[in-house]
Amino acid sequence: MFRFFGFGSFHTLVFEVTRDPAMLDFLDLKLSTKTKPNENYGRELMELFVLGVKDMNGVDNYTQDDVEQITKALTGWQIISDAGVFTDSRHDHGNKTLFAGKTCQQGPADLGVVDAASALLPPATNVIDVLLAHRDTRRQAHDAALHRQEALGVVRVPEPVEDARRRDHGRTSSRTRRPIRRVSSSATSSARSSCTTSSTARRRRPRR
Repeated sequence: MFRFFGFGSFHTLVFEVTRDPAMLDFLDLKLSTKTKPNENYGRELMELFVLGVKDMNGVDNYTQDDVEQITKALTGWQIISDAGVFTDSRHDHGNKTLFAGKTCQQGPADLGVVDAASALLPPATNVIDVLLAHRDTRRQAHDAALHRQEALGVVRVPEPVEDARRRDHGRTSSRTRRPIRRVSSSATSSARSSCTTSSTARRRRPRR
């Protein structure tokens, strides 16, 4: 999936990850319905995939209420014939509000991802667009793009300075180590015979 969508728009990538059967199964979104919502994917979507826990000033990017609201907006997905399928009857069509009280607030409205015909909802009610409108998404998307390109072998993401120092120190240390020389069997035999001879000589007493 990442080979197909890794260099396209971040919006498309997030949508494809959301409906990917492996993700639907791994983070239990396939089990999330209007009567029994599951928060696993909604939380990870904000925490790891799009926003991050805190912004550059250390302020929380989302609240527990946001997790609950986006969870409702993501209900309705299933796995049918190894494909991610949206089932409208399983979706919570009630009003939801994301990022209440912030400049990026969206809702109250019937937020979701796709409609009953599986067509993408317009930006005003599509939770992916709502997430991408958040100010911290640009930073997260940039970092994600770099790591996607590194995974595909296109670029190499610079490692932290401290890690580089440890790596270089390891290389230096390995260069200064001397290999252990193997003692030949002939030398060992000679040493053994010498030890035997000398010990025997020490045990002999002079004749009277």
